[in-house]
Amino acid sequence: MIAELLNRPARLSAPLSRTIDLDGDYVRLMRLRGTWACFDDVQPVGLDPLRFELTTEPAQTRDGQIIPDSHAVIRTDTGAPLGTVGNRFENIQPGSELCPLVEALAQETGGKIAKVSVLDGGKDVLARVILPGEIAEPDGRSINLYSINLQASNVGKGALRIAGSVFRPWCRNQYHAFATGKADRGNQVACVSIRHTESGGSRVRQIRGIIDALRPSFERFQSDFSRLMARPVSFSERQTFYSHVLPVPTIAPGTAGEELRKLMDKRSKVVKTHREFENIVAQYETETAWGALNGVTRWAQHHSKVRGERADSEARAYANLAGGPAYELSVSAQDVALNMF
Repeated sequence: MIAELLNRPARLSAPLSRTIDLDGDYVRLMRLRGTWACFDDVQPVGLDPLRFELTTEPAQTRDGQIIPDSHAVIRTDTGAPLGTVGNRFENIQPGSELCPLVEALAQETGGKIAKVSVLDGGKDVLARVILPGEIAEPDGRSINLYSINLQASNVGKGALRIAGSVFRPWCRNQYHAFATGKADRGNQVACVSIRHTESGGSRVRQIRGIIDALRPSFERFQSDFSRLMARPVSFSERQTFYSHVLPVPTIAPGTAGEELRKLMDKRSKVVKTHREFENIVAQYETETAWGALNGVTRWAQHHSKVRGERADSEARAYANLAGGPAYELSVSAQDVALNMF
């Protein structure tokens, strides 16, 4: 059975109230307990955020002229247009298709639906299923959780993606690269894409294949990250690590004027960022390769400045998705850590 691919969890007795920072009933239950209870005691979160439907209508200009080969994707409950798509686009209905897909993923893995997010008025839907099993860190208080993440674009921007990851609940650092990195980066990992042009039945039939494909990635995570957790690193080693992740710009002899000013400004910003990496390690992490990696990923995913964040509350969420700057820096940091240590 698929559930047998994943280890059942051990019961952790250490107080972990500071580590719980997720959404929904899942977290409220954990906060009430004050400890990390056995996974079987946790109740799943409902899928109400996905209960809306989509339709398409011929796209037209402001003066009412039909635009050939173009359609608008519209929410039927609010009438809000989400975007435009071509003739080959096929709707993936959140209520009738995504909900059963997420529920099937949870059922097949023995996991729990922990988080569902709808971004940009319905353009994108994210869901997380937390799987049985945890990895305890050496500090005795922090843990890492396996999860399967679903990412769907309702306006045809990309494929419906299901991939695995490992994340820390207390600071939400997520290791995207572990299961969604590209092979050309050296990450031989599982990532399954399901196109909008495929039928709903075809998408559902691929669930078991997706889980089978993710299994080697979870196994590799256990090995690689246990090694990072056990590897002590000195201050100078961490500085070298930061320089590989985010290189300090070099200034060629003879550089002058406006070009020199720009390079000096960029150099100053990179050096400042390295200090921020190290401050996070000093405040929150152990002096290990794992801690150094967390210093970078936590900064990237939660502390870095995101363009347009003040005006758009969802800008950071998009920065952390595949292709976003925080995602890319996290991927780079993980690659460097695994190769350097």
